[in-house]
Amino acid sequence: MDSTEQQAGEKRVRERLVDELEKRGLMRPTGMTKEQYQVMTSDLCAKLAYMAPLSLDALAEVAAGRAGGPQHDRFPVAQVILTAAAEIQAPPIAQSPLMRAVFANDLGRRAMAEGWGPELLGELRRNRRWPNPYAQSEIKKRGLENVAQFNRMLRMQEDGAHLRPSDLEFIEARRAAIARCEELVNIVEGEVAA
Repeated sequence: MDSTEQQAGEKRVRERLVDELEKRGLMRPTGMTKEQYQVMTSDLCAKLAYMAPLSLDALAEVAAGRAGGPQHDRFPVAQVILTAAAEIQAPPIAQSPLMRAVFANDLGRRAMAEGWGPELLGELRRNRRWPNPYAQSEIKKRGLENVAQFNRMLRMQEDGAHLRPSDLEFIEARRAAIARCEELVNIVEGEVAA
């Protein structure tokens, strides 16, 4: 996202989320100074600039339902909004420091070399935490099963076998997932080289 898109996105978040919640009467959280509130909302605008207008409208509705305070008239804290935003429209993978760190780590390099990078990326998107050793072994196991299935289907396709539509969808989805992982690896390598 270039700076022009980022600015347009931040403006969209300000109008469709922050201003909308304030129009509904939500005030800054209790105990938060005006300056802290401005920093929080500016940070939200920057972090959520990737979101589509419809997703922002949905997020405003969800956030209004999670208003804080005894009268439910307080703006939700940033973490509540960011968590809801990730459920509505996940941020681009390159925006996640966690995903970049995992794929810069030996874990990510090993997953890519062995072919289970897409499963690792999927797990990170779902859980938003570094996988522990047990989770890593389960992700790897599931990934290696998918790699074997993918390779088997490719061989069948090369041999001229007629594949079911669901098999073709699996092949395309796997290729797209591998491409997303490779894109993330390229971003990480660029950061390391810089």
